[in-house]
Amino acid sequence: MPVARTKKPFFPDDKPRSWVIAVSAGLLAMPLGGLAFLGAYMDSPLLLEIGRVCFAGCGLVVFPMMLVFMVKSFSGQYRDFKASSWRDRPW
Repeated sequence: MPVARTKKPFFPDDKPRSWVIAVSAGLLAMPLGGLAFLGAYMDSPLLLEIGRVCFAGCGLVVFPMMLVFMVKSFSGQYRDFKASSWRDRPW
């Protein structure tokens, strides 16, 4: 008996842009932080610095975007938000 599978996007269509960008940067920061640990383990200053800089860059994206998301969420701007295309989503 075949199982019906629905094709869902990786990021849901019912989330604002700030949430999508923050989650994307947070997910990207995980392997980049691992790259810094790998550089420290292998005693490679180049890998260590590349991992640190990229991890910090992701952090500089995650924190402001989550701040925007939380402020707008608590103020009720996403209360009537429905699934929409990327261009039509609010920040």
